Amino acid sequence: MKGIHKRYLDRTARKTFDQSMEIYEQVLDQVVRATGDGRSYRQDQQDLNKTIAVGEPVVVRCEDNPAYYRTVLIRKNDFSSSYQALISNVVPGSTPPEMREVSQEQVFRRIRELNATTTSTDLRAFPVPVVRASHGTQPGPMVSDLHRAQQQRGRQ
Repeated sequence: MKGIHKRYLDRTARKTFDQSMEIYEQVLDQVVRATGDGRSYRQDQQDLNKTIAVGEPVVVRCEDNPAYYRTVLIRKNDFSSSYQALISNVVPGSTPPEMREVSQEQVFRRIRELNATTTSTDLRAFPVPVVRASHGTQPGPMVSDLHRAQQQRGRQ
């Protein structure tokens, strides 16, 4: 019984090692063939320098109205050693020459990389849609149609 068991263990050890080594060699060969001559290529041809640095203010164009932009600054909080993304209010006009313009995807990617906290994730110019008055009433500056309807309910 000891001899049979020993031969079985030898056979399974040799079989699993040979198979696993063969699979490893195949995978390694595929990786080498996929990378070509060893140089790394980026599919989007984007510079690695386009990363937003901590402490660098950048400009992000608003998607809903390109005439407006917001500035974004990612800074390190000295007290908690965490990162914060500070997003400005909407600014009309052209980009200042000393600031670099980046896409919203780059900003959000950098915020995720640094695990930064942010107060707002909406980079649109007008995040609140303008609601027009209904039922033929003129909208007041501070009173909504729903509030007007509730005021009229008691007078009936």
